[in-house]
Amino acid sequence: MFAEPERSIVIGREGDGIARTRAGRKIGRPAREVDLEELRRLRAQGLSIRQIGRRMSIPTSTIAKRLKLITRSVRPETVLQETGDGA
Repeated sequence: MFAEPERSIVIGREGDGIARTRAGRKIGRPAREVDLEELRRLRAQGLSIRQIGRRMSIPTSTIAKRLKLITRSVRPETVLQETGDGA
């Protein structure tokens, strides 16, 4: 009986708080800094993602994400055309 109105009030306050926070700064964990030149060099030497991760002390998931960014190296409008999200 009282739970539903209280729940909607709490949800509203949470949304307001999140909106205020987003207006001021980025929310979430800071991105790990990775030396992309070193990553590119190690990959060119033929090392696997796992080997690169061990050598640089970085998780393999981070290595894979950064490699994806490096190898893509295309303009945003090209990506939109390929996915069909553009004009």
